Amino acid sequence: MFGETIQCYSTPACNMKCVHCSSRLQGMKEMSMKTLQDIINFCKMQGILRIELFANNPQLHKEFDAQIDMLNDSGLDYAILAVGADPDDPKILDDFKESILKMNDHGGLVFSVDYTKEIAEQLLKSNHKDTHSYAHKALSFWNLIPFLKEHNFKVRTNSVISKHTIKEIPEIIKRVAQEGFGASFCFVQCEDTYMKRIKKVGFQYSDRIDFKTFLERNQLPDFSVDRLSSAFDIFVRGKAWQREDFQESFNRFRGLDKSEGDLNASELNPLKDELLDLKRQFPDNVLPDSEFIKDLGFRGNGCVDLLRIKKFPQLKIGSEGQFFFCCDMHDPVTRAWNIHNFNEKEMLDSISLNPYIWLCACFNPCAFSVNKVKYKTIVKI
Repeated sequence: MFGETIQCYSTPACNMKCVHCSSRLQGMKEMSMKTLQDIINFCKMQGILRIELFANNPQLHKEFDAQIDMLNDSGLDYAILAVGADPDDPKILDDFKESILKMNDHGGLVFSVDYTKEIAEQLLKSNHKDTHSYAHKALSFWNLIPFLKEHNFKVRTNSVISKHTIKEIPEIIKRVAQEGFGASFCFVQCEDTYMKRIKKVGFQYSDRIDFKTFLERNQLPDFSVDRLSSAFDIFVRGKAWQREDFQESFNRFRGLDKSEGDLNASELNPLKDELLDLKRQFPDNVLPDSEFIKDLGFRGNGCVDLLRIKKFPQLKIGSEGQFFFCCDMHDPVTRAWNIHNFNEKEMLDSISLNPYIWLCACFNPCAFSVNKVKYKTIVKI
């Protein structure tokens, strides 16, 4: 039910302060070595092939070197979401290089790259606070390329398509592919205006009608609309949207500026054409498939599509082994489950009836899912 890849939150440490991200506010604990070993054992039992250490900044974990040793010994493929350099501490870059040299052939690195080197340098000189962290991460990657190639590292980049980056994306993807690395991309995810209103004033009668219509259109094979509606009604009557777990934990990671994703067809279609052309030129390096590229900008119902075939859309495991439904939703229903109390049927039932998930799918849909897109984690140079 989990697909090929899981992602783990291993540390609260991060110095990036990215505008869209609130993971540093979660108050999560540093993952213990025992928990990492338990996660590895769980993955093997469930047929999961790959682990990514993901968010906040895994290289700042106090036992980062020991984590690499454990992942090397696991026999699983793994990747580490990397920043490399640190904006405040130049020593971090040297420590990072020394640590990753210990990775074996199963390991790879994932970098967030939203700007070309030239634009990143310009933005850092302008010192604009909203772009500083993104520019720093991009420039760190471009500067690391000679080192990464010298030591034959496996690398994937990910770039977020938004109104701020759309002109940069094709050039980024081309340069990454030309270097022999894997390049992935996704469409920006933002909190929808509809969801913002619900969180502020609660559910109106029209919202209930819209929600029931959505359930009827997307009914799962094993769950009647009445059963799903009942879960929703309990949620609404309890005024769950007024509680902290809705206001603060629900849609935790999404950007708050919906205009970032406001791109019309005249902007998106030329981008898709360029990306499809790059996919033809570099089929093994441009990782999303052609159908995914053609659907860019269409938010769809990726989670519902996966629930329909009894797949967990995007498994995230917290630093204490708890499950999160996806990177955006840290809801109390899902996180009641963890790697130690896992029961496949009961967990699938609870997720399929989870009102947080259905509210997200109805009022704040997205198409992205690590197991739907099936990005390769690493590409051999």
